[in-house]
Amino acid sequence: MAASNVHAAVQVNIAHELRNITKYRIYTELSILIDGAEYKPDVSVYPYHEIDRKHDIIKMEELPLSAVEIVSPTQLPQAIVAKIERYLQAGVRSCWMVVPYPASVTVYTPETECTFFEGHITDSVLGIELPFKQVFC
Repeated sequence: MAASNVHAAVQVNIAHELRNITKYRIYTELSILIDGAEYKPDVSVYPYHEIDRKHDIIKMEELPLSAVEIVSPTQLPQAIVAKIERYLQAGVRSCWMVVPYPASVTVYTPETECTFFEGHITDSVLGIELPFKQVFC
């Protein structure tokens, strides 16, 4: 599915903000395998590690700490929630559902769900706060 210009811009904004946190390695559109099925979160957050350019990985078996899904104009939020539930069941520790319009970010963990409309987006699993306005600028 092709991303819209808004989807693509929000994806870059999130990746840029997360990239500034040096304890994490940030990937966009990285394929992950869960029980043999391939998923491709818009943004994945892993503990920082050096990249081995000689031994590239096409489909990650290691799950990310966090996965970000941005709702596209052709997607229903319910489909994203189902994907997030799958990620959490598999062991991803936090997931974000980002809705570009009207702007909101919901952070899911296995125990909680919190939606942000302004201020700072807080992910207690990652131990981070991101300025809401930087995601949607």
